[in-house]
Amino acid sequence: MNTSKWYVSVLFGLIFLFPIGVQADSNSPEMKINASFETYYKSQTNYRTALDAGGTTGTGSRHGANNRASQITRAHGGLEFIGLAGDLNVSGNPSSRQFIGYAKISMDANDPDKSGKTDGDVDQKIEADDIWIRYAPHAAVGIKIGKQTIKATANAALTGKYVGDKDDDFVYYTAGALNGYNGIAIDAHVNENIEFGYGKIQGMGDGSQIATGGSAANSMTSVYWLDIDYDFVQFQYANQSIKAGGTDNNTTYTYNQNFNNKNEYSHTVTNYMLKGNIAGFSPFYGVQKLSGDKATDSFNFLTATLKASATAAGIGGSISSAKNEGRSMEATFTTMGVGGKFGDLSFSVEQTQVDGAAYGETNYIPALVELDSARHMQLSYAIYPKVNISLFSHTMNAKEDSTLRSDITAFNALRANASFAGYTEALEQLTWTSSTSSGIAFSMKY
Repeated sequence: MNTSKWYVSVLFGLIFLFPIGVQADSNSPEMKINASFETYYKSQTNYRTALDAGGTTGTGSRHGANNRASQITRAHGGLEFIGLAGDLNVSGNPSSRQFIGYAKISMDANDPDKSGKTDGDVDQKIEADDIWIRYAPHAAVGIKIGKQTIKATANAALTGKYVGDKDDDFVYYTAGALNGYNGIAIDAHVNENIEFGYGKIQGMGDGSQIATGGSAANSMTSVYWLDIDYDFVQFQYANQSIKAGGTDNNTTYTYNQNFNNKNEYSHTVTNYMLKGNIAGFSPFYGVQKLSGDKATDSFNFLTATLKASATAAGIGGSISSAKNEGRSMEATFTTMGVGGKFGDLSFSVEQTQVDGAAYGETNYIPALVELDSARHMQLSYAIYPKVNISLFSHTMNAKEDSTLRSDITAFNALRANASFAGYTEALEQLTWTSSTSSGIAFSMKY
């Protein structure tokens, strides 16, 4: 049985074996099922991105970026299963049960970024996003174990995730999010409005992987957070301390090998978001900052041999890339925007600016040197309860890095040398072009 069929079988089993709601008394077990659907039609320009690291070969996370113009519709959905058991920690509050089990499964009907496919192909995928159990021995504290998302690390938890961007082409307002990784987390509550917590998670978010070149499988994250939620103001803060690197086999024989953990490269991700609620309007301001070590120096191509060749060719002393790439990296994402809701009509506008070092400078991040900013505009109307129609416009602005482009030109002139040809192609993978997307979306939630 293939993976998709297995998931479908499990879903139907859950639906038919468990009641949607059992409320005989406060101690009775309950199972709740929520469903969401979203489809949209869009017009988007093709673009080049460093996040498609293999160009058109299908190895990158934005494999379909160069074919966005033909990807005019998207359809996806999700199912949430919430199990409740045990006594109420707060009388009259059904969500305060001692045991809460949660599973979220997402379905993508036409994923254009499925790696390993022929360029331009789409695929279907069903994924288990979160699966965890939380035990709360008291109303003030809970322990959660399993595959989970640390909500406070995602600035979109306050601003909302914009429709029409399932492919995350414009999602930089929440780049630092720690989504769907295995671990343990403890949350504590001063009152119903203030939460703080700590988690130990195996993995790191997409922003960290892009910035460091590291793998989520070979990393560990310690995260603490603060979440304040009042009617008139909301604030969240999170700090992630991440250690990345693989394992090392320190033996020379085949059997009884000893593998040592090598999480020797560390960096931090700090994010906060402040949102107010004034007369129907919700202005917000947030920051995400990444700083520390890269997990790989894969873009330090100028080894001693290549440097010698470059020097012999007369360009070694004149190109920026002749400098050794350091381990350090740093980037800041700053978001400003405003939302509003008036009856059945709501809107949101935001812009995120990316501030990072230029190519070849200290702390530069190879994949982000030509990324400048992203902007979102969205207008939504509730046609019926739980049914929305939205108009959206998204923009990602790229900038040309003059030093990077001049290095590409210099090395391109020496393509006859195989070493230079490979380096030229690697540098070209760091270039970006802009993209815009606009369209109409329909969403339903139950």
